Amino acid sequence: MAEKRTNPFNITFGEEPASLISRNLEFNEIIDLFESESPESKIKIITGPRGSGKTVLLSKIKAYFDAKEDWITADLTQYSNMLEQLAGKIYEDGKIKKLFLKKEFSFSFKGIGFSIHGDEPISNIESLLDRIFTYLSKKNVKVLITVDDVSSNDNLKQFVQTYQGFLRSKYPAYLLMTGLFENVSDLQNAKNLTFLLRAPKIRLSKLNTRAIALSYQYYLKMGEKESIELAKATKGYAYAFQLMGNTLYKSKDKKLGKQEIDAIDLELENNVYGKIWETMSPTDKAFAFVMLNHQKVSEIIDEMKINNAKFQVYRKRLVNIGVADDSIRGQLSFNLPRFAEFVRFQKELSEN
Repeated sequence: MAEKRTNPFNITFGEEPASLISRNLEFNEIIDLFESESPESKIKIITGPRGSGKTVLLSKIKAYFDAKEDWITADLTQYSNMLEQLAGKIYEDGKIKKLFLKKEFSFSFKGIGFSIHGDEPISNIESLLDRIFTYLSKKNVKVLITVDDVSSNDNLKQFVQTYQGFLRSKYPAYLLMTGLFENVSDLQNAKNLTFLLRAPKIRLSKLNTRAIALSYQYYLKMGEKESIELAKATKGYAYAFQLMGNTLYKSKDKKLGKQEIDAIDLELENNVYGKIWETMSPTDKAFAFVMLNHQKVSEIIDEMKINNAKFQVYRKRLVNIGVADDSIRGQLSFNLPRFAEFVRFQKELSEN
């Protein structure tokens, strides 16, 4: 009976593939911050374009703290009352439940069957959480709260406002969030939430090209030269690394022919590039069209008929949303693999 092979490449967003390339630098930066005796911040925000690996990194950090006896983790969604979720997640954690089963605790709030010692009744979820965190502080137990793919909605705004109170009270509550640059920016600039502007952010960098090449050599059994060329084609973009690997793993001759490239382009468009394009303004798109033929900043400015100050505004935005790369002085190029081909197709559509 033939041995069943498991595809090491996974193109499902948020799931950890066997061929995962670790982001040790970013991982250690967050771990070191939260484990510090006097952290400069109890908040960290991970940003990057769709498919850059934000959710996978968040999951690995959550798993790290899950394994520590003096930490509780609470993964919250934005689509229901997040404070009630937080109280419930703390209670459900097996490591902490025993602390709330002693005789001095007897409380029930919306199905949460525990309380903290005290004579005064608790009438709302904020009071309950204050009591919980006061008690956890005495027990030297910390809580990592994770929120993936944030957007500026009412549930999250209410939660963050309450969390700001946790910070003022010096509660052991740490917050790790991920989100697209534009969504994080909207949340930070919302009324009464501008304190988030001071929260340190990690913008996920490109994956190491050598690490990608070595992964292709190992999992796809290809030669060094071929693997390097393929790794360069991904431009270090995590989703493209998995997508190209997945496509080649399933092909018979391990070659990227026209049929395979067309399939990759379609996946990139449907899952990432189309969504990015929808968020781009008409001027953003005009910039992209010009970048098809010009990479020099001076040429782009001349073609767009704008001054340098206005160019810098749009350059910064295109870089922030992950579309453009300005790492080479005096140049602006596409940051994502095969994005130029996608833009060219959009240009043809607009002209017909």
